[in-house]
Amino acid sequence: MENKKIFLAILAVTLVLGIVFTSCGNGSTSTTGVVSAGLTTKVFESEDAVNRYILSFDAPRSVRAAYTPKYGDSYTLTIIVKASGETKTSSGTVLEVNGATLTLSGGSNLTVTIEVTSTGVSAMKAMTGTITTITGETIPAPTTLTPVIVAPNTITLNAQRWDSGEQWKYSKSLDEITDYKLKHGDMLTFKVSGTTDKTLEKASLSFEAFPADWNGYQWLGGSERVQLSGTFEKTFEIFIPENPNDGWNVGIMLANSVPVPASAKDWETLATITNFELRLIGVNLPGPDDIVFTTTLPVDYDTEITNLADARSRTDFTFNGWWDENDNFKTEPLFNIIRPPANVTVRNGNVTLNLGTAKWPNPDWFSDPGITKSPADLKCYDYSMLCTQDGKYILGINGTDDGNGNSVYVSTVYASKDAIVTGEFNENYTADNGFTTSYKYTYNMNLKKGWNYMISTSTVTPGLWSSTYTASTELPSGCKWTVYERN
Repeated sequence: MENKKIFLAILAVTLVLGIVFTSCGNGSTSTTGVVSAGLTTKVFESEDAVNRYILSFDAPRSVRAAYTPKYGDSYTLTIIVKASGETKTSSGTVLEVNGATLTLSGGSNLTVTIEVTSTGVSAMKAMTGTITTITGETIPAPTTLTPVIVAPNTITLNAQRWDSGEQWKYSKSLDEITDYKLKHGDMLTFKVSGTTDKTLEKASLSFEAFPADWNGYQWLGGSERVQLSGTFEKTFEIFIPENPNDGWNVGIMLANSVPVPASAKDWETLATITNFELRLIGVNLPGPDDIVFTTTLPVDYDTEITNLADARSRTDFTFNGWWDENDNFKTEPLFNIIRPPANVTVRNGNVTLNLGTAKWPNPDWFSDPGITKSPADLKCYDYSMLCTQDGKYILGINGTDDGNGNSVYVSTVYASKDAIVTGEFNENYTADNGFTTSYKYTYNMNLKKGWNYMISTSTVTPGLWSSTYTASTELPSGCKWTVYERN
């Protein structure tokens, strides 16, 4: 945690210096330069053999047709590594405009040259200097780029009925949009824009796959459903829960999942979208409100492990483990429940946790009588335990004693926002033999947005189990991440 504090301090200084240097300029910044006539898009997309580069500006969708990049504009440069889908991001402002060449603040001597293709679509032609990502990585700028053409067009959503439902649907082969290949665990981010002549009440993006002979079907994930009306621009995220079947054709679908009018014929046009654009803008991007929790701490090994050498050889604990209703132990990848990043490694006597935001925080946490949470819309999520994929080894936090005869147990919990949880809840439990135990739970928790350690300090006396819950972003003294063998 001390490293995290040092990093934040350095980041704060860097931001201040960045503001100072950007404000001062170098005496050559043009305040009136405008990109050559015809460059009226706010997204420029090009690629080389290794990466795809997407340069986007923050002008609102409504002024797109009249927009040209100019001095002082904010931008985001997204780099997608073709082989892995890894996404890197750089951002900043336009420092200078010289014809069709822009000088950007997010790097060293970073310039980008724009051209209008023969089809009238603007794209990046070349870059110079180096790119600095928001994580501090330095990347050489590509000297030569090939335009990726995403020209606006007109599409229709057509009536489709099937056995289990109906929808207004538009679909296209994925390889016509991007050469990126889907794989299990990825979170893909697409930007969709255009003008619709009908309000789409429940619009979503999704993937589906079919064999060449259409004798089969595979669902490959979908986004949230939103309303689209008039001129719109919307970002959709799609999680990929499994790999596509080998050799199957993958399509991407924009659908409005509402009933088809009874009078409509199959495949009849129900809505038309003009100036339609569909772009992949990133893979495994952090969300706008994500707080990534990263820490490296000492790890211990339980003394009852039967083969310590085997246990020490296991480094990947990026799986969530739990027992189902039949008492069978199950595992699932962490990225099923946590947004990227979602990886935990044990190596050289340490555990490194790198965790993004929980995907499914629940508003029902801390809703017992007598418990108050502020703000009231706090949502929380926890993962049961970490484990290897085969479930043989489990990674958890050991229990300890606080020195006063009280037992201390620690778990992890994600909080959707900073919050305070206070109050007391009591309940009684009667065993089959008639023995009754009373439980008293006292909460005095100060949760921070993101991942927290939830600390339970318990005292057991005849007939009464008392537990007091507190929270911290630091692991309590005496507690340690520990590898156990599942019996």
